[in-house]
Amino acid sequence: MWNLLEAFGGYYLHEMTKVVIDDYVTERLELVSQSTVKREINDLKAFLNQAIEQEKLQSVPIFMKLGSSPVLARWLTIQEEGRLLDVVENRVKQALIIALDTSVRKSELFGLKWEYINLEKRFLILPKTKNSHSRHLKLTRRVIDVLNGMDPKKSGFVFVHDKGRHKGKRNLELRRVFHTLLNEFGIENFRFHDLRHTFASRLVQYGILYIA
Repeated sequence: MWNLLEAFGGYYLHEMTKVVIDDYVTERLELVSQSTVKREINDLKAFLNQAIEQEKLQSVPIFMKLGSSPVLARWLTIQEEGRLLDVVENRVKQALIIALDTSVRKSELFGLKWEYINLEKRFLILPKTKNSHSRHLKLTRRVIDVLNGMDPKKSGFVFVHDKGRHKGKRNLELRRVFHTLLNEFGIENFRFHDLRHTFASRLVQYGILYIA
């Protein structure tokens, strides 16, 4: 249940769409067993059905069938990326650039801490990833520029609220903003996880081997 709270905390019920849930399922399948994901999905279905009974939600989205054909990979075109980065507010822009240039998963991005980052040597460490192995990721010039512009700290979460009563606390609302933006700009059938496909496809275009 904790993983569900971590992933969907901050979302409104009407924002729990098929795309958002498929995004979660796809990422979890990379990290844990199918049986674990199935249990989590059942818990989520029970929660959403309870919301319907309480007349707080009209319908439950159709969930991805585990073991079926994977969702068709999609990637962001250079033109789509430009449209998004030109109009989004600064904090969302920072998150998108880091995701696009490092291939981090959504949970890794919003769990990113300053102590994982070495700006001088231009890399970051994800201490616990798939198979419990750490990952070392090189940072591009624009990611370094983004991070330097975020008032680097010695420790703590990178994405925090910068004002209001939650100032300094981890900002999880940015996760839901992503899907809202895509709908507003007519970018369809795109999940946050597809930013990883975008990263990989661009490396392939430049003839660089990519291992997830």
